[in-house]
Amino acid sequence: MTLSFSLSRYLITLLWHWSLPFTLGAVCSAFIALYGIQSSLELVDQSLDGAIQRFVATCTTEAPGPVEISGAKRSLFPPARGPTSPPGALVTHPPPTL
Repeated sequence: MTLSFSLSRYLITLLWHWSLPFTLGAVCSAFIALYGIQSSLELVDQSLDGAIQRFVATCTTEAPGPVEISGAKRSLFPPARGPTSPPGALVTHPPPTL
């Protein structure tokens, strides 16, 4: 009976002794994990902002002019049908001025 009593008393004392370091360790590790997650999210946010800004910068540049392709001048963009054109009609580009 005394062995069982002293063993249980020892385990309770051991649990009480290590409860404070365990709690402090858990709190510190939670703060470190939250700081790491926050810094990672900030890096992702910055990279996405940079990518969006580069995309917008490329979209706002002027369209390229006609390009020399095998001796004939052709536009980089295919001819498009106008909204009021009949189904078979194509809108042609004006001839380039030299």
